[in-house]
Amino acid sequence: MFGKDWQSRWNDTIAYLNTAASTRRLGDEIEAVVTNQDKRKSISKELSLGSRPDGEDDAGYAGNTDQRHALRALLMCQRVYFGGDTWARVSEAYGANPGVVQDDSGLVLNWKTHSLNHWRTKSKAQIHQGIRMFEIVDGVTGDDLAEAAQNRPNGVALPGNLTLSRDTQAVIGFGVICYVGVQGWLVRSGLVSMRWFMRNSSPNGEIGCDGLFGKGVRVWEGPIAGNDEAQVQRICANVARGSIVHIWSPDNYNWNGHWVVANGDGTICGVNNGEIPARNIRKDYTNKSTLYEQFRGYSNAYEHQGAQRTTTAIMSVINPMTMPRM
Repeated sequence: MFGKDWQSRWNDTIAYLNTAASTRRLGDEIEAVVTNQDKRKSISKELSLGSRPDGEDDAGYAGNTDQRHALRALLMCQRVYFGGDTWARVSEAYGANPGVVQDDSGLVLNWKTHSLNHWRTKSKAQIHQGIRMFEIVDGVTGDDLAEAAQNRPNGVALPGNLTLSRDTQAVIGFGVICYVGVQGWLVRSGLVSMRWFMRNSSPNGEIGCDGLFGKGVRVWEGPIAGNDEAQVQRICANVARGSIVHIWSPDNYNWNGHWVVANGDGTICGVNNGEIPARNIRKDYTNKSTLYEQFRGYSNAYEHQGAQRTTTAIMSVINPMTMPRM
């Protein structure tokens, strides 16, 4: 039995993504990303599943056909959105040319074989849940992000992960870096997809983070003197549940600072935190630290050229519903 030519395989997979497998016409999105015909031809060949042993008169032919359509659609999403030659990017925050650059580490060697080893025996419905990792979930709000952040990162890598599924709530990602922890919770919540994540799978510095999260709204900027503490505590207590909070001091030359998710009651979820032994707040993960305690440390008094100086602390609050989501 003759297989598909590259053009029909490409067209059929795009059509399948636009109708049966996606709520957001992922096929059209992919065609907007991959516009070069030679690149489409190359990718289409990678989607081939080889000849099939069954025929149209076999009882399971229609079901097998549907499952093969779903497999090719998932492979297309993985190939395009994990591929550095098409989509995947990572921050290069330092050096002569800081910015966001191509990331070629997302597709492992023999990625297709690894993917098929996991998905070939899955049902069409299960494969669709893998495809839906590449689109946001309708109806999700900041409350869902706050709920996702109640889960400690489990060390499951997200970049280039070929087994991800919306059915699997164990997927959270690494929690070594605070904003990468927030990224993992965003993916788990459904507010964003792996398309968003792979736009910059490891943001670093202002260019990378602003491209993903936006700048948010500054609710405090200045030193925190003794008579400011009550006001700052009120600001921290009033940050809405599910907000992403970025705190830093421009005086310590580390714009990255700290990134957390607010619980809506003055407490936060975060990784790579400032430790607070008296309250048993751990560096690796907390879902009960107070935002004020984390923020207060960014405004410290110290001696500078013989005079007492207090550093400026900045808090920016990001509504995840207004982020550049995809």
